[in-house]
Amino acid sequence: GQKVNSPEPEGTMNALEQYTRDITELARQGVTVFLTTHYMDEADRLCDRVAILDRGRIVAVDDPDQLKAAYGEGDHTSLEDVFIRLTGNVLSG
Repeated sequence: GQKVNSPEPEGTMNALEQYTRDITELARQGVTVFLTTHYMDEADRLCDRVAILDRGRIVAVDDPDQLKAAYGEGDHTSLEDVFIRLTGNVLSG
């Protein structure tokens, strides 16, 4: 297996851009990438399928657009909105 390390939150923009390119290239090659993140915009941008977890249990899994359609309230729903609706928790990251 291949491992791509996430850059530190205070990392440079170049490190974040390279990380995104690495994830995207692996996925393009057909490699399954498990990405764990508290940044829902990152999950929305990079993932084909997203699992929302609450206290270690999966409460929903689907592609980002389907999750937003199923649990959102309009066209401007974000995955963070979905997370909050499903778990009652606000992300702090």
